[in-house]
Amino acid sequence: MLRIFKWGICEIWTSRIREVDSGATEERRFTIPEPPLGDTVKRWFIKDLGEKWRNYKCSLKHKFFNEAFTPQHVKSKAPTNVNLEQFYNLVDFWYSDAGQRRSEARKQSRSLQTSVHAAGSKSFARHAHELEKEKQVPIDRAELYKAVHSRSDGSPMNPDVAEKIRRMEEIELNDPASSQTLSQSRMGGNISWSPSDRYAQVMGQNDMVAFAALD
Repeated sequence: MLRIFKWGICEIWTSRIREVDSGATEERRFTIPEPPLGDTVKRWFIKDLGEKWRNYKCSLKHKFFNEAFTPQHVKSKAPTNVNLEQFYNLVDFWYSDAGQRRSEARKQSRSLQTSVHAAGSKSFARHAHELEKEKQVPIDRAELYKAVHSRSDGSPMNPDVAEKIRRMEEIELNDPASSQTLSQSRMGGNISWSPSDRYAQVMGQNDMVAFAALD
């Protein structure tokens, strides 16, 4: 993913991922299946790319931004693997009034989040891979959600998470087919899913969680 940023396909200073020509990027990086699966893959791709794009910008800010420094000082420490003009624009935004307001708004938003995960620094894909090896069966999205949103003692992170897990388990109990995956809706070898699985019924189809397979 760093190559995408380094080569300037997704400029790090833009304020929204929708400003990027995502279609061209998709075709360069992936072979998109035919609809309807292809439409779902594209939605996942845009969501996944957006998250990586935001996380990368956040990592730059965490590493280089300091209110005690001047923008000029931060620019002088620019990393070698980014476009300098884009980095300078990003630094200017960090120190601008608009950038400060957005930072405060996001801090407030994070404080209100209810679906907090316990995955730590390990990726969801890695968790899924390990669960699959442990159980020797394909892992679906509901199982992964429960695993990464529970504490080490197995208890849910908070009441909101507990309610979502309860609803997913109730759906499976009443409709076992909800945990079965259509073969044409399988992505990779680590996570099974379908547009109408128990995860989708609770979280909504727009809250697509799909992960690339690990070799």
